[in-house]
Formats: sequence, C-alpha cells, structure tokens
Amino acid sequence: MRRIALAFVLGGLLLTACASAIQFPTPDRKTPVPRGSYLPTPAGVPTVQPGELPPAVLAARAELTALLGVDSASIAVANVEANQWSESCLGLGGPAESCTQQVVDGYRIELQAIGALFTYRTNLDGANVRLALPPAADAQAPAQVARVVLAGQLGLSDPAQVQLVQTLPVYWLNACLGASSPDAVCAEVLTPGFRILLEAQGAQYEFHTNQDGSQVIQVEAP
Repeated sequence: MRRIALAFVLGGLLLTACASAIQFPTPDRKTPVPRGSYLPTPAGVPTVQPGELPPAVLAARAELTALLGVDSASIAVANVEANQWSESCLGLGGPAESCTQQVVDGYRIELQAIGALFTYRTNLDGANVRLALPPAADAQAPAQVARVVLAGQLGLSDPAQVQLVQTLPVYWLNACLGASSPDAVCAEVLTPGFRILLEAQGAQYEFHTNQDGSQVIQVEAP
C-alpha cells in the first residue's frame, strides 16, 4: 500500500511540474492574428517560417517593384498563406486564356506599398505570378479629374496636354488614400480607388483617388 500511495504522490508531482512548464501565452486582443495563420497547410506546400521569404514571395515582390517603379525595399510582406488553386491560371485567367484544370500548389501573398495593399497568387516556385486586382469601377472619371487638377497646377490651358501613363485599381490602406500627413486623422479602412500616373512637360506625377474621383490627392511631384 505504501508503494501505491508513493506512486500516486510522485505521479501528482510530475503532472504539476508539467503543467507549470507548459506556458500558454495570453492572447493580445490589440494585435490582430495574421490572416491565414489558422488555415491548414495544403499537402505539398511548405510551411512559411517567420523570417523566411520563399522564391514565390521574392518573385511577387519583384513584379510589384516593376509595376510601381519603386524600390523593392519599400515593399513590405504583410501576409503569406499556403494555398491550392484548382487550375493553372490560379483563378485569374483572362477571357481568351486557356487554363488547364489541375491542382496547383502555391501561395496567396499580400504586399504593402505606396500606402496600398496588393494581393498576389503564385505557384510554389514563383514561375507563375498573378496580381489579383480588386473589382474596379470606371477609371475614366478619376483619371480625368486628376488630369484637370494637374493641368491647373502647371498652368496648361488644355487637360489634353497631360498624358495618362498608368491607371491601377488598388485598395488603399486608409481613408486618406495612403497619402496621409503626420497630423492627419485617417480611418484605418481599406478604401478602393486608383493609383494614376500622369505625364506633362517631360515629368511624371502620381495621384491617388477613390473610386469615383471625388477625392484626388497628388502624392509625388518632380
């Protein structure tokens, strides 16, 4: 009986020691959990470890660098999720594109640059990289407003003297269209709109707008 009692005592002490050794951190409700951290990793897709950048992420960042014409160091990796696509176009094929119906392992990648969020879909090695653009309204009105604004600033009598270089639908990270000043109060909400590049008198100018062109902000001038 003494041996049995001693075994129970030792067992209780071991359970107590193990319980004290396992520390479960208290969730910090102020820090959002990165999207995708709770998703199961599809078979065949390597888990992304903190601090690691898979080749697919580097490929997506390189493409965004070329698209925006910015330094790659200014592009932040916001989130990387392992994913599977049901066909070779990663769900983003064009009307005239032929997509093979096959499971493609890869990643869903969120990048932040110029105050906006960009979502990419890739295969495993980054040979197939596609930008998932948000649903865009008609960009004609925002682009025309930006051209009129720039023409007025440069003293041009005709907005047609301002050439449209690029119109890119984006999700701005805040209501200030990613162009907030230090003393501005901006609602932290994804705001659909456009990044518009214009050219006049041999120089390029960048404008941020909302979807209907009622809000236009010049963020860069030569």
